[in-house]
Amino acid sequence: MIEVIDKDSNQKMMAMILCGICYQDDCYLVYCIRREKEDANLFVSRLIQNSQGYVMDFSFENGEKEVLDRLVQRLLNKESKKNLEEAGFSIMKDISLNGICYFDIQKCYVSTVPKSLIKDCLIYYGLVSEKLFDQPVVEVVEDKRKFNEGFVGNIAFILFGIFLIIFCILVIYEVLSG
Repeated sequence: MIEVIDKDSNQKMMAMILCGICYQDDCYLVYCIRREKEDANLFVSRLIQNSQGYVMDFSFENGEKEVLDRLVQRLLNKESKKNLEEAGFSIMKDISLNGICYFDIQKCYVSTVPKSLIKDCLIYYGLVSEKLFDQPVVEVVEDKRKFNEGFVGNIAFILFGIFLIIFCILVIYEVLSG
């Protein structure tokens, strides 16, 4: 998972990298952002390589985005790797991104698909193993027997506040009655 930021709204979102694509000496990133419980939005961004790895870019040249949209549809249809390679595309598994990942929702959006379809495609192209989805999710539970940090300090401040209020009430009562 990576954190991506929409350039227009500066909204931060978590995205899951599906794969990288190489085509005509350029590299692209296909990723998804969860939309609803069962659906996810697919996006594609250009990758620019620097000395520390890849950085996402959302600028596309003439017709480039349309070619990528058709490619993502071919991936979703589970077209064979051989056919994709004959068309000049190759799939990259491991991509290391560095820096802040900005994207443009309007320019990078491809489509909305069920998460189950994304899972099937990841398994079909060998990007993840099926065992990954069968592993149980580990739940993190807060230990309620321990005090939270600052608990004692908070109680002391509350008691001090109560004491201060009572003291002020007594002083006002003495001034008014005496």
